[in-house]
Amino acid sequence: MAAILSKIKTEAEGTLRLLWKKIDPNDLKPGDHIYSHRRYGLYSHHGIYVGDGFVIHFIQTETKNNVLRLPKAEKFAHRPPCPKCLYDEYKDLGVVRTCLDCFCCHEEKLHSIRYFVYGAPRVGLLLKKSGTCTTLVSSRTANEVVEEAYELLRSQGFGEYNLCQNNCEHFATFCQTGKKLCTQMSFYHDLEEWVKRRIS
Repeated sequence: MAAILSKIKTEAEGTLRLLWKKIDPNDLKPGDHIYSHRRYGLYSHHGIYVGDGFVIHFIQTETKNNVLRLPKAEKFAHRPPCPKCLYDEYKDLGVVRTCLDCFCCHEEKLHSIRYFVYGAPRVGLLLKKSGTCTTLVSSRTANEVVEEAYELLRSQGFGEYNLCQNNCEHFATFCQTGKKLCTQMSFYHDLEEWVKRRIS
Protein backbone atom coordinates (compact mmCIF):
# COMPACT_ATOMS: atom_id res chain seq x y z
CA MET A 1 0.00 0.00 0.00
CA ALA A 2 2.84 2.40 0.87
CA ALA A 3 4.43 1.77 -2.55
CA ILE A 4 1.15 2.59 -4.33
CA LEU A 5 0.70 5.81 -2.33
CA SER A 6 4.30 6.78 -3.06
CA LYS A 7 3.77 6.21 -6.80
CA ILE A 8 0.57 8.30 -6.77
CA LYS A 9 2.35 11.09 -4.90
CA THR A 10 5.27 11.08 -7.38
CA GLU A 11 2.89 11.17 -10.38
CA ALA A 12 0.85 13.98 -8.83
CA GLU A 13 3.95 16.07 -8.06
CA GLY A 14 5.22 15.60 -11.61
CA THR A 15 1.86 16.62 -13.02
CA LEU A 16 1.64 19.71 -10.82
CA ARG A 17 5.15 20.84 -11.80
CA LEU A 18 4.29 20.47 -15.49
CA LEU A 19 0.94 22.23 -15.13
CA TRP A 20 2.34 25.29 -13.42
CA LYS A 21 5.53 25.59 -15.46
CA LYS A 22 5.65 28.25 -18.14
CA ILE A 23 7.06 26.81 -21.36
CA ASP A 24 9.88 28.38 -23.32
CA PRO A 25 8.64 28.56 -26.94
CA ASN A 26 12.00 27.11 -28.05
CA ASP A 27 11.13 23.87 -26.20
CA LEU A 28 7.89 23.30 -28.11
CA LYS A 29 7.63 20.38 -30.53
CA PRO A 30 5.16 19.91 -33.38
CA GLY A 31 2.07 18.10 -32.12
CA ASP A 32 2.18 19.61 -28.62
CA HIS A 33 -1.22 20.54 -27.16
CA ILE A 34 -0.61 23.91 -25.54
CA TYR A 35 -2.76 26.46 -23.76
CA SER A 36 -2.60 29.99 -22.45
CA HIS A 37 -4.59 31.34 -19.51
CA ARG A 38 -7.20 34.04 -19.94
CA ARG A 39 -8.87 36.36 -17.41
CA TYR A 40 -6.55 35.62 -14.48
CA GLY A 41 -6.76 31.87 -15.03
CA LEU A 42 -10.57 31.63 -15.06
CA TYR A 43 -10.34 29.81 -18.38
CA SER A 44 -7.72 28.91 -20.96
CA HIS A 45 -7.30 28.98 -24.74
CA HIS A 46 -6.00 25.82 -26.44
CA GLY A 47 -4.25 24.92 -29.66
CA ILE A 48 -1.86 22.54 -31.41
CA TYR A 49 1.71 23.68 -32.00
CA VAL A 50 2.62 22.77 -35.60
CA GLY A 51 6.23 23.99 -35.73
CA ASP A 52 8.15 27.05 -36.95
CA GLY A 53 6.44 29.28 -34.38
CA PHE A 54 2.87 28.51 -35.54
CA VAL A 55 -0.23 27.20 -33.77
CA ILE A 56 -3.48 25.87 -35.23
CA HIS A 57 -6.43 26.64 -32.97
CA PHE A 58 -10.19 27.04 -33.04
CA ILE A 59 -11.82 30.43 -32.44
CA GLN A 60 -15.28 31.92 -32.78
CA THR A 61 -17.02 31.37 -36.09
CA GLU A 62 -18.83 34.72 -36.10
CA THR A 63 -17.39 38.23 -36.13
CA LYS A 64 -17.22 40.16 -32.87
CA ASN A 65 -20.01 42.42 -34.07
CA ASN A 66 -22.28 39.42 -34.72
CA VAL A 67 -21.44 37.79 -31.40
CA LEU A 68 -21.97 40.92 -29.31
CA ARG A 69 -25.02 42.22 -31.16
CA LEU A 70 -24.55 45.52 -29.36
CA PRO A 71 -24.05 49.08 -30.62
CA LYS A 72 -20.94 49.20 -28.43
CA ALA A 73 -19.30 46.58 -30.64
CA GLU A 74 -17.77 49.41 -32.64
CA LYS A 75 -15.57 50.28 -29.67
CA PHE A 76 -13.32 47.33 -30.56
CA ALA A 77 -10.56 48.81 -32.66
CA HIS A 78 -9.80 46.91 -35.82
CA ARG A 79 -6.13 46.09 -35.54
CA PRO A 80 -4.21 45.56 -38.76
CA PRO A 81 -3.28 41.98 -39.69
CA CYS A 82 -0.30 40.54 -37.80
CA PRO A 83 2.96 41.21 -39.69
CA LYS A 84 4.30 37.75 -38.71
CA CYS A 85 1.40 35.50 -39.70
CA LEU A 86 -1.09 37.87 -41.41
CA TYR A 87 -3.82 36.83 -38.94
CA ASP A 88 -6.74 39.26 -38.98
CA GLU A 89 -9.00 38.82 -35.95
CA TYR A 90 -12.00 40.23 -37.81
CA LYS A 91 -11.71 38.13 -40.98
CA ASP A 92 -10.06 34.87 -39.93
CA LEU A 93 -12.63 32.77 -38.12
CA GLY A 94 -13.07 29.10 -37.17
CA VAL A 95 -9.91 26.97 -37.40
CA VAL A 96 -6.95 29.32 -37.86
CA ARG A 97 -3.15 29.11 -38.11
CA THR A 98 -1.38 31.93 -36.28
CA CYS A 99 1.99 32.75 -34.79
CA LEU A 100 2.56 32.08 -31.10
CA ASP A 101 2.17 35.79 -30.27
CA CYS A 102 -1.32 35.92 -31.79
CA PHE A 103 -2.23 32.68 -29.98
CA CYS A 104 -1.07 34.05 -26.61
CA CYS A 105 -2.35 37.61 -27.00
CA HIS A 106 -5.54 38.52 -25.16
CA GLU A 107 -6.73 42.07 -24.54
CA GLU A 108 -3.40 43.51 -25.72
CA LYS A 109 -1.40 41.33 -23.30
CA LEU A 110 0.83 38.34 -24.08
CA HIS A 111 0.19 35.39 -21.78
CA SER A 112 2.56 32.52 -21.06
CA ILE A 113 2.37 29.13 -22.80
CA ARG A 114 1.82 25.87 -20.91
CA TYR A 115 1.55 22.18 -21.84
CA PHE A 116 -1.79 20.39 -21.56
CA VAL A 117 -1.20 17.07 -19.76
CA TYR A 118 -2.62 13.75 -20.97
CA GLY A 119 -2.78 10.66 -18.77
CA ALA A 120 -2.78 12.77 -15.60
CA PRO A 121 -3.42 10.98 -12.31
CA ARG A 122 -6.90 11.57 -10.87
CA VAL A 123 -5.50 13.99 -8.29
CA GLY A 124 -4.48 16.24 -11.19
CA LEU A 125 -8.12 16.60 -12.12
CA LEU A 126 -8.59 18.86 -9.12
CA LEU A 127 -7.03 21.45 -11.43
CA LYS A 128 -9.16 20.65 -14.46
CA LYS A 129 -11.31 23.76 -13.99
CA SER A 130 -8.63 25.72 -15.81
CA GLY A 131 -8.33 23.23 -18.66
CA THR A 132 -4.89 21.97 -17.70
CA CYS A 133 -5.07 18.17 -17.83
CA THR A 134 -7.08 15.02 -18.43
CA THR A 135 -6.86 11.34 -17.50
CA LEU A 136 -7.48 10.61 -21.21
CA VAL A 137 -4.39 9.24 -22.95
CA SER A 138 -3.17 10.81 -26.19
CA SER A 139 -3.49 8.08 -28.80
CA ARG A 140 -1.82 9.68 -31.83
CA THR A 141 1.75 10.33 -32.90
CA ALA A 142 2.97 13.92 -33.15
CA ASN A 143 2.81 13.72 -36.96
CA GLU A 144 -0.77 12.45 -36.85
CA VAL A 145 -1.76 15.29 -34.50
CA VAL A 146 -0.25 17.91 -36.83
CA GLU A 147 -1.84 16.28 -39.90
CA GLU A 148 -5.27 16.28 -38.20
CA ALA A 149 -4.91 19.97 -37.28
CA TYR A 150 -3.94 20.90 -40.85
CA GLU A 151 -6.79 18.82 -42.30
CA LEU A 152 -9.31 20.64 -40.08
CA LEU A 153 -7.72 23.96 -41.09
CA ARG A 154 -8.00 23.14 -44.81
CA SER A 155 -11.55 21.82 -44.62
CA GLN A 156 -12.82 24.17 -41.91
CA GLY A 157 -14.44 20.94 -40.77
CA PHE A 158 -14.84 21.50 -37.04
CA GLY A 159 -18.29 23.04 -37.24
CA GLU A 160 -19.69 26.10 -35.52
CA TYR A 161 -17.95 27.38 -32.40
CA ASN A 162 -19.96 26.76 -29.24
CA LEU A 163 -18.51 27.68 -25.85
CA CYS A 164 -19.99 24.64 -24.09
CA GLN A 165 -20.04 21.96 -26.78
CA ASN A 166 -17.47 22.80 -29.47
CA ASN A 167 -14.64 25.07 -28.34
CA CYS A 168 -10.85 25.38 -28.61
CA GLU A 169 -10.18 22.67 -26.01
CA HIS A 170 -12.55 20.28 -27.81
CA PHE A 171 -10.54 20.99 -30.99
CA ALA A 172 -7.09 20.40 -29.50
CA THR A 173 -8.19 17.27 -27.64
CA PHE A 174 -9.78 15.94 -30.83
CA CYS A 175 -6.53 16.44 -32.72
CA GLN A 176 -4.67 14.48 -30.02
CA THR A 177 -7.14 11.67 -29.40
CA GLY A 178 -9.96 11.64 -31.96
CA LYS A 179 -12.38 12.46 -29.10
CA LYS A 180 -13.94 15.83 -28.32
CA LEU A 181 -13.39 16.65 -24.67
CA CYS A 182 -13.33 19.87 -22.66
CA THR A 183 -12.30 19.51 -19.02
CA GLN A 184 -13.11 23.17 -18.36
CA MET A 185 -16.77 22.72 -19.32
CA SER A 186 -17.13 19.37 -17.55
CA PHE A 187 -15.81 20.97 -14.35
CA TYR A 188 -18.35 23.79 -14.51
CA HIS A 189 -21.12 21.31 -15.35
CA ASP A 190 -20.14 19.12 -12.35
CA LEU A 191 -20.07 22.22 -10.12
CA GLU A 192 -23.51 23.29 -11.34
CA GLU A 193 -24.92 19.80 -10.62
CA TRP A 194 -23.37 19.82 -7.15
CA VAL A 195 -24.91 23.23 -6.37
CA LYS A 196 -28.33 22.05 -7.58
CA ARG A 197 -28.17 18.98 -5.33
CA ARG A 198 -27.17 21.10 -2.32
CA ILE A 199 -30.02 23.58 -2.89
CA SER A 200 -32.77 20.98 -3.39
